[in-house]
Amino acid sequence: MSCASTRTPMNGPTRASQQSGGSVQDHMINFMDPAPRERRHAQIEQRHAKNGITQLDALQLQEANKTIKNLRTKNNQLHSEIAQMQASNMTKMHNLQTKMSDLQFENQSLQSKMELMQLKMNMSSTLGLGANNLGRQIHSQPPFGIDPML
Repeated sequence: MSCASTRTPMNGPTRASQQSGGSVQDHMINFMDPAPRERRHAQIEQRHAKNGITQLDALQLQEANKTIKNLRTKNNQLHSEIAQMQASNMTKMHNLQTKMSDLQFENQSLQSKMELMQLKMNMSSTLGLGANNLGRQIHSQPPFGIDPML
C-alpha cells in the first residue's frame, strides 16, 4: 500500500471541528433563548435547595449525635452516682444492724439484771430480811445471783 491511501485529506473542516462548531452554536442558542435559560436557573435553584436541605439535615444529624453523646455521658454519671449511693446505703445499713444487735444484747442484759433484782427483792421480802439487809445481801451475792447457802 502506498502512503497516500492511508492518509486523509487535510483540506476542509474535520469531523471534530464540525461537531464542536455545531455544539457551540447549539450552546449559544440555548444560552440566548429564555426558555432553556429559565430551565437552567430552575435546575440550579433546585440543586441549591437540595444542597441546603442536605446541609440542614447534616447539621441536625450532628446536633442529634451531640445530644446522644451528652445524654450517654449524663446517664453514665447518674449510674455512677447511684452505685455510690447504694454502696453508702449498704455501709449505713450494716452499721445500723450492728448497732441494733449491740442494743438488743444490752437490752437483754438489762432485762436479765432487772429480773434478777426483782427475784432478790421477792426473796428478801419472803424471808423477812427487810429493806436494810437487802443492800448488803445483794452485794454479798455471787455475780450470777446464785446463793450456795440456799
